[in-house]
Amino acid sequence: VGEAGEKYIYIAIRRPMKEAEAGTDVYMPVAYTGNGTADTQYGTAATFPLDFMVTQGRNLGDEPIIYDKMRFNRRKLKTYSTAAEGASGTNVLTSIDQSGFTAGTDADINNNTKTYIAWMFKRAPKFFDIVPYEGNDGTNTAIPHSLGVVPEMIMVKNRSASTDWAVWHSGLTGTLYFLRLDGNQAEYNATTGVFGTSAATATNFYVDDQGNTQITNDNGDGYMAYLWATV
Repeated sequence: VGEAGEKYIYIAIRRPMKEAEAGTDVYMPVAYTGNGTADTQYGTAATFPLDFMVTQGRNLGDEPIIYDKMRFNRRKLKTYSTAAEGASGTNVLTSIDQSGFTAGTDADINNNTKTYIAWMFKRAPKFFDIVPYEGNDGTNTAIPHSLGVVPEMIMVKNRSASTDWAVWHSGLTGTLYFLRLDGNQAEYNATTGVFGTSAATATNFYVDDQGNTQITNDNGDGYMAYLWATV
């Protein structure tokens, strides 16, 4: 292996994700004070590698921002905005680490003397899954997931276009109802479907673009779905 001039194929295999035995195995909030210094690590007390986090300035009037390892490349989604996925330079988030994360100097995440909170999550069966997918403009389209149980909450955002966040929760009136994360409206009855007409299962959830809203299934658009269940 490694002989000069020869071609090789390397295959990396990850062990199956382990079920969480306690909430602290897969979730940790961390409050911290920024120092304005590049490449500062925060959240290093976490005992798990991060897959997803939400950060927010606590005394800056800032809104929450989402980052995840599935599409890292310093891309961010704003929970309060309909905007498509945006770039985030190295001065904001340098890396998502095996334990915690490394911040740059931007006020979004590390302004000197300002206080922040980061909610950090790990993917795990029966707790949390991340599903990137491409829309096909279909009706009641099944999207596979690896949660292993029926999701209790699903959040979806179009990465490619300016659209509402769509949130389905088991506490809503039914399958056709959803909330807009970027708004303050009551639950909305999507009679033409946003999360389809079929209830989510332990292997699939459903999306629909009958109303041509682009929210969950516009043809060719990229989407991120975040799924939770109770540990």
